[in-house]
Amino acid sequence: MPIRTFRGSLLWRLIVPCMLGLIAVAAANTGSWLARFQTEIESSFYLRGEETTVVIADAVAKAVWTFDSEQAREIMTGFAHIEGFTFGLILADDMPFAETPALATDADLSRIANTFAASGESPVLELGGSVLFKQTIVYNDTNQIGVLVTGFSIAPTQALLQTTRRETVLLQVISFSLLGLMIAFVLRSVIRPLHDITQVIDDVTGGDLDRDVPFLSREDEVGRLATAVAFLKKNARTLISVEAEAEASRRIAKQAVLDELTGLPNRRALMNLFEELDRENRLDTPRRVALLHMDLDGFKQINDTLGHKAGDHVLWVVATRLRAVGGACRGIARIGGDEFVAVLVADTDVAASAKQLADALIPALRAPSEFEGQTVRVGCSIGIAYHDRNNRDLLETLVQADIALYKAKGNGKNQWIEFDEAQRRAVIERKDLTDQIQQGLERAEFVPFFQPIVDAQTGKIRGIEVLSRWQHPVRGLVGPDHFLALAKELKLMRFIDRTILTQAIEVILEVADLPELPHLAVNVSVERLMETDLMEVVKSMQDSPVRLVVELLESAYLDDLGERVIWRIDELRELGVGIHIDDFGTGHSSLAGLLRVSPDVMKIDRRFVAAAPHSRKERALIESMLGIAKTFGIETVCEGVETDEQAELVRSLGCTMLQGFRYFRPMDAESLKSVLRRGEVADVHGTARQSSAG
Repeated sequence: MPIRTFRGSLLWRLIVPCMLGLIAVAAANTGSWLARFQTEIESSFYLRGEETTVVIADAVAKAVWTFDSEQAREIMTGFAHIEGFTFGLILADDMPFAETPALATDADLSRIANTFAASGESPVLELGGSVLFKQTIVYNDTNQIGVLVTGFSIAPTQALLQTTRRETVLLQVISFSLLGLMIAFVLRSVIRPLHDITQVIDDVTGGDLDRDVPFLSREDEVGRLATAVAFLKKNARTLISVEAEAEASRRIAKQAVLDELTGLPNRRALMNLFEELDRENRLDTPRRVALLHMDLDGFKQINDTLGHKAGDHVLWVVATRLRAVGGACRGIARIGGDEFVAVLVADTDVAASAKQLADALIPALRAPSEFEGQTVRVGCSIGIAYHDRNNRDLLETLVQADIALYKAKGNGKNQWIEFDEAQRRAVIERKDLTDQIQQGLERAEFVPFFQPIVDAQTGKIRGIEVLSRWQHPVRGLVGPDHFLALAKELKLMRFIDRTILTQAIEVILEVADLPELPHLAVNVSVERLMETDLMEVVKSMQDSPVRLVVELLESAYLDDLGERVIWRIDELRELGVGIHIDDFGTGHSSLAGLLRVSPDVMKIDRRFVAAAPHSRKERALIESMLGIAKTFGIETVCEGVETDEQAELVRSLGCTMLQGFRYFRPMDAESLKSVLRRGEVADVHGTARQSSAG
């Protein structure tokens, strides 16, 4: 590698700090080295003093033995060239014998003598700035003739140590400065660039491609890393897009077979399971399959009263309980708003398992749950069907389970019913009747019939109630009991009502030349009441001699009327339409509700009239209702009057109008026109007869 290239590499940026680091570590260890150095210097000082003292003691031994103090002094003075040697003192019998006066004062010598005399056997003492060494003078190896005390100054040693300490501190300062520079160098050259580059990598992996890649101009490993990250960033959009598409595909695939709210398999997943089971039955030994089609009872009411959030909570709770109770199922799916299907598979008696599961599911799903402090509860109806050799596939079995479910709900809900052929026939008949009703509307087969309402005192016809009949091409004249319920369920009553009303008005207009025309009463549902085309029909009759009356069912209207319905009633009244309350006494309305509607006429239901002659209770009820009507100035009609006894009773109680077979049976348009043109008057005491004017 060329030198220039090596110097610009990341390796060079790491080697230099490592070398500086070693220097710094070495400098950091100088403290312990200095301590060892001081110990060694001091040891050398004491060793030299002791050895020198021994040598001098041997040299002056003969002079001391011969009491030649001058010679002894000269010998000691001869050692003055030794570094640190300050004085020598010979003591004989604890008295100074010879000394080196040029190196110590008399006072010093006296203090030294006293100090050693007091120190006992201690060979080394420190005094002032000197260290004193004591050595016994022996002559001929046996005779102790005195003591030699030498002094060595510690100043040179201390000066050496002080100089060494200053140099060591300086070295440490330089070393730690180099360490700081090394750290800053590494941070600036390696760590910070790597940190900045990893920040870019984090942003890219998080989908943020806005941050620029730094250090692209560097020619070392950091620069190459930055270049690689820049390349990654450049291609990240494509990578992220591919991953996003893959994740979206996985999510879509999962959503395609799972219900988002409950986490249960959805209808598509159920169809896939049906296909899988059909394949298994074709390839392997056929296994019995039971389908349990479930529908929640009361769910719509929770949605309507507490809101969709509460409804979602209920669905989630139901799904949780289905998983807990239906653990043995091959699959449980949510196939609609509040509809679920459980699939049971067994080798033998699948019917017993299905019934046992249904018995467990109904109470489990009916158990209450809490939502935002309120208790919510739903029921469950279940239809059960079994897949066998007679079924083409499981879709047909699901249809059968749906038929059984419909039967369970019709039988009172919160129960399970198994599919049978009678249910299939009922469904087929229902389908045929549905088609026939729609065809009947297209062919104008629905016609009005009429039943007059007579004055209880004069017998004159005061009103005519319009009744619906179906002139069936095969079955003949069909009463409303055979088609009204289905027509309401199919939302076809508005079309039948419109057809009947239009024809009834045309019939009355054909006798409009009569001096008095009875009012025309039609039953109107709340849905029909709020439709705009009813108002259009009423407005079109403004110049017509026909007076229209709408009969509202008491059980459906009086206490639950919304403001929009009240406004519509007021609008009709302003247009000259009369308001009658039909079947009064069969609902649960209050007097306040009756006053809100303020009807012109109150019709008392036929059930009270039929029972009144034989029941004091029913008679009292009729009397009370007639009294209420009289109090509020409302006229009354007793429906279903069939006998003289009934007629006489209600007349005596104050009823103002009568309706029933006792006077007129329902009749077709031609018969009504004939009755009206003849001016027939009902004999309230006998049979109907023709007016004398006729």
